[in-house]
Amino acid sequence: MDDKTQENFVQEELTVIEKVDFEVDVTQTDLDATDLCFEKDDTSLIPSSKLLITNPLRKIVEKYNLLSETDLERMLGENKFNMSSLIDSFVVNMDKLYKLLSVELNLRYYENSDAIINNIDDSIIELITQKKLGILVIYVKTREGDNQYFIVVSDPFDFELQDYIETLIAGDIKINYALAQRELIKKTTLKYIKDGDVKLKFSLDTNSKVKVLSPSQLEEIEDSFTSDIPIIPLVNYMILNAHENRVSDIHIEPTEENMLVRYRIDGVLNTDISLPISVHREVVSRIKIISDMNVAEKRMPQDGRFSFKTEEGKSLDLRISTFPTVYGEKVVLRLLEQDALKPKLEDLHLTPKQLDLFKTKISSSYGLVLITGPTGSGKTTTLYSALSTVDKEKLNVVTLENPVEYRLDGINQMQINETIGLTFASGLRTILRQDPDVIMLGEIRDLGTAQMAIRASLTGHMVFSTLHTNDAIGVIIRLVTMGMDPYLVASSVSLVVAQRLVRTVCPHCATTHSLDELKKDLIRKGITERKINSFGFDLEIMPDFVYGKGCSYCRGSGYLGRRALFEFFDFNDEIVAEILKPAIDELKIRELAKEAGMKSLSQNAWDLVVEGTTTIEEIIRVIGE
Repeated sequence: MDDKTQENFVQEELTVIEKVDFEVDVTQTDLDATDLCFEKDDTSLIPSSKLLITNPLRKIVEKYNLLSETDLERMLGENKFNMSSLIDSFVVNMDKLYKLLSVELNLRYYENSDAIINNIDDSIIELITQKKLGILVIYVKTREGDNQYFIVVSDPFDFELQDYIETLIAGDIKINYALAQRELIKKTTLKYIKDGDVKLKFSLDTNSKVKVLSPSQLEEIEDSFTSDIPIIPLVNYMILNAHENRVSDIHIEPTEENMLVRYRIDGVLNTDISLPISVHREVVSRIKIISDMNVAEKRMPQDGRFSFKTEEGKSLDLRISTFPTVYGEKVVLRLLEQDALKPKLEDLHLTPKQLDLFKTKISSSYGLVLITGPTGSGKTTTLYSALSTVDKEKLNVVTLENPVEYRLDGINQMQINETIGLTFASGLRTILRQDPDVIMLGEIRDLGTAQMAIRASLTGHMVFSTLHTNDAIGVIIRLVTMGMDPYLVASSVSLVVAQRLVRTVCPHCATTHSLDELKKDLIRKGITERKINSFGFDLEIMPDFVYGKGCSYCRGSGYLGRRALFEFFDFNDEIVAEILKPAIDELKIRELAKEAGMKSLSQNAWDLVVEGTTTIEEIIRVIGE
């Protein structure tokens, strides 16, 4: 509409508000819902949603001469005439402005925190989100016994804020507004936190204020095609259910007609919930807000994170990643339990020989220890296990990670930020000026990082890092292919450890079947005898094989938990001599390593099958061809 039409529309809306002079009682602490709006009659009050549409701010400022003509023209010319600009300009008497707004908009104005602090509610919007949005939620019981929620805002004309609030607050909850200055809202929030000892964490247990769906409610939602769905309890249910089921990643995937919620448990993805696509936008917006991400940005990928504590007091972090698809944004939430990652070398299930070798290598004053394997193979856990043996009181331990997944006491951890030029190579260059004794690099990705890592290991530093290769011997080929001189590789690398994570048989439903039954089962699953033989497995020596039938404990998969599978590659003189030859023979190096006693991934995997820890099918899935 044009300016004239809009002005008429604003005037018409304002005429329904009764203009009254009154003295605002700011000493009241026992709030009543009827005190928050001053109505002419039951049909005359502008709906609160209209406040952000009519936006009569300019009319009010001009009517009461709150700005000089010069300041008004300047702000209009700079397209900065809004509440935020007025607050930041310091040219308006804000107390006078808010009192006039309360009259013109029929909203209560609070001048001190005592009038609202005892009524703050964080059950529908968590306190951390209220703090980020710059609002306060008040929970009020009316004289009639009804319960209502009121949103205390500093800017009643913020249309985007209204959208956020409508996304956050689910169900049939009526939204009402009250006014307070921005600084008062901030101070009240901090005072509430201090007085109530409230931590800005999420508590997702079913006995807390945070609403969580019951299974029956979830079934109703799965069968529903309406938009009237409680989004906050739904998101809380997804996270709580994931945590209870040992989920490492939650995938929220939009399709043409549905929104799929998929859980990665023990490395395998399964669809757990299917919801109508109508809830997708609200679910994604909810996750973005609590992750401090841009809700309006839907075309570009984003990253975020948030934290919470469980009822048992466990600290969890969630890392969030969004990805635009043709059907909407796909979201992945990675769950990281802070208290869970306090690993020791003894917890890795290494053989005595592997454990002794690992301890010897990582306790050296210099050298390069490399852990290799695909994403999600447990490399980070192994690295942290190595760091757990370091004497942090006597040594300066520095890490360079992307991202920092777990915060460790006594260790200086740096987060990679490539957008500002902080890469592994540049970060390592900085670390070397910090007088380090032990350095952990999250990953060697390029020649520059490899050169810096090897140089550090040759100048009196113990360096731990990771690479992506299929096995341990492949590290040599990878480094040389990057452009590293073979003699530097041979003289710097102390130990290479390749690893995988295999699912272990569920102890609650474990049983056995014969060799014939095993072969029939494998054939049904597309695993041929030829493929089995390619791993060097001799099935004939086994009288029977352990597997899981599937039960409620393992969600019918037959597996419960995972176990690391290792391959240790130690250099001896013969291997070093082979590396230094003009043309590296990978097969020859494998033969020499085998003669020196190295057991391959497949050989160590077979040992786990023999002892009944895992299955042939799982080994083939993880190791591949």
